[in-house]
Amino acid sequence: DGYVWYTGNRNGRIGRLDPQTGEVKTYMMPERAVRDPHSLVFDGKGNIWFTAQGASRVGRLNMASGKIDLINPHDAPANPYGIVVDHDGRPWVNLFRTNMIATVDPTTLAVSKFEVVPEGGRTRRIAMTPDGIMWWVDYTRGYVGRFDPQTEQTKEWLAPGGARARPYAITADDRGRLWFSETGAQKRLIGFDPATE
Repeated sequence: DGYVWYTGNRNGRIGRLDPQTGEVKTYMMPERAVRDPHSLVFDGKGNIWFTAQGASRVGRLNMASGKIDLINPHDAPANPYGIVVDHDGRPWVNLFRTNMIATVDPTTLAVSKFEVVPEGGRTRRIAMTPDGIMWWVDYTRGYVGRFDPQTEQTKEWLAPGGARARPYAITADDRGRLWFSETGAQKRLIGFDPATE
């Protein structure tokens, strides 16, 4: 519809800008402690899903009503960070303070968590290839990895920069290839083809 949406990472709001009129509509977080809405994605069903890292929440904003639901994905602080929405409209998030990724059921808001890296590993961002496979980068260990939601199996590969590569962001293109950034000693963009590994 041409609106521009943004998160107020330090002031507890999501904003909508109408570029035609310059009007800004503000949606405040329903909990004062949630001052840091972070990454956001659209689910194609009238909602925006977002993370709030410091507040340890995953959120959903209904764009029509303005209602915001906040979900606590873990019993302890988990720092939800990166987020994608799968083909069924379910959000998947990295729980950066843990070794897990999680998904939220959009109907019940129930959370399912999966340990995808060894203890001490930290997945920072997440991506989904066209086949529905979830991918992450492990910021502390220097790996790129995959999680198959159907089989719950994982596999990972050491980044070219090694254990100190500090992979940060990851995305998938329309051909199923992964692209991620290394932020360690070498600052560079890495391409990874899952078909050939």
